[in-house]
Amino acid sequence: MTDTDDTLAQLRVLASRVRTQHRLSQADVERAGELFDRLDGALTTGGFLPVAWRYARMPLFASITAHGGYGYGRSAAEVGAE
Repeated sequence: MTDTDDTLAQLRVLASRVRTQHRLSQADVERAGELFDRLDGALTTGGFLPVAWRYARMPLFASITAHGGYGYGRSAAEVGAE
């Protein structure tokens, strides 16, 4: 597990606990800030996205290619004619 994976996992646990308990302490706020700073620091200095975020969405160009270019430079008539 990379540092970004671990940091995201900790953020998710914290967020889940806060939602479940309906309580947010000063310590929770400070910890969330620390974890956010760690994740932001890793990503802005060339670190890798957490695995959970890498495959959560397909880049636009891959989506266009995967769907034969639909919706990109083609009219509705062209798409419907296929």
